[in-house]
Amino acid sequence: MGNKKPASLSPKVERRIAEIEGMNLDEVQALTARMMSEIVKGDVTTREARAIDRAVGRRLKAIEQELRADA
Repeated sequence: MGNKKPASLSPKVERRIAEIEGMNLDEVQALTARMMSEIVKGDVTTREARAIDRAVGRRLKAIEQELRADA
């Protein structure tokens, strides 16, 4: 599994995706809520929203694995 990103992502979205990798669960939750608003307003493209969604999914999976390792 690679870190595949569409070539047409803006630098702003690429930075956001990079930031997701270090977020905790509360930060991911807040980001998800903001993203819903940005999608509705049209501030991000569908392609960008999907890329961010995939990054959030990877981060949530990593958090889950961390929690299982600590249990």
